[in-house]
Amino acid sequence: MRPSWPKRTGCRAVLLNPAVDPARDLAGYIGEQTAWHSDERFFFRAEFIDELRALAPPADSTDPSATSRSSPRATRCCRGAR
Repeated sequence: MRPSWPKRTGCRAVLLNPAVDPARDLAGYIGEQTAWHSDERFFFRAEFIDELRALAPPADSTDPSATSRSSPRATRCCRGAR
């Protein structure tokens, strides 16, 4: 059996982003919104969707590691943070 990813990489923690497709998921919330943790109101603009799309990894990637937003440098920092 192959060792788990944390054991292979030496990282003790992995951060996961639950927003698989934030541009798609947030498109229905354009306009005035209320913060989830208070009654503070804010305006979610349509331009934010374009900004999220610009940050998205390539759609044609089949390698799960290629969709990671982390760089080799970030991986090194993770390993050095033990």
